[in-house]
Amino acid sequence: MGAEAPAAPRGDIIYKNDLGEPVLRATRLGGLTLFTPDRPGGTAAALAGAVRPCGCRSLAPSSCWSAWPRPAPGRPGRRGG
Repeated sequence: MGAEAPAAPRGDIIYKNDLGEPVLRATRLGGLTLFTPDRPGGTAAALAGAVRPCGCRSLAPSSCWSAWPRPAPGRPGRRGG
């Protein structure tokens, strides 16, 4: 979502998608309104509870490069050879 955030009345911020449609409104007091195709007028959004970590581990760039797939021995890579 390439959201834009123009100011709205009362200091609210309305985030819009790439098509210019409102997606989310944030008020200065912390309220959120979510706009969906089913509720184009918006519906209140709130935190529903705690979220577990995704379990993804972070990698250093050097670790990513060392794990990069290599051609099998004796087979040329895509760059020829």
